[in-house]
Amino acid sequence: MSVESIILCPHPDDELHINFMSLCKQTENVILAIFTTGKAGLDDNSNISGADLVATRYRETLMAMHEIGIKPEQILFLGYSDGRENEDMTIKFKEQRIKQFILSIEYLDTLYNPKQIYAPLPLRYI
Repeated sequence: MSVESIILCPHPDDELHINFMSLCKQTENVILAIFTTGKAGLDDNSNISGADLVATRYRETLMAMHEIGIKPEQILFLGYSDGRENEDMTIKFKEQRIKQFILSIEYLDTLYNPKQIYAPLPLRYI
């Protein structure tokens, strides 16, 4: 399968960023790859469980993308934990995490053969 573009998003709701929204609208044949669960958005005073927050964020992503014509089968939730869930990460853990991300991107590139891959500034989200 070949697609026009793959848009990489660190977290659920990052696809709502103005540039990602513009890309999604301009690209008929797009894959949206969301790397993390969004679970780190949970604060200590919240009454919602981590699993419920993840389910809510995924559902909201699907609903928002439906509004601009992106189908559920065009959205990939890769399910990595958020960086803030692992704030005490060692350098070795961070290196492994980066390697996992790179392998995921290489796999998506091989699977979908996109003409373009869009991503935010990566160091901000590792």
